[in-house]
Amino acid sequence: MLGDVSGLRNGKPWPKRGSVINISDDEGEALCASGMAERVQGRAPTEKATPRKDDTETR
Repeated sequence: MLGDVSGLRNGKPWPKRGSVINISDDEGEALCASGMAERVQGRAPTEKATPRKDDTETR
């Protein structure tokens, strides 16, 4: 997303500027044409789950 969008999308707030969202090609093309988004190749980055240090089990 290149800009912030106000309101809701499918009952949830739009992602913030700089975020990646997976949407249909038609919706993505419309956002890109309006200058609100740019197409990215590949998959969106995912966070790696790591336990918090205070939750680490000791044996």
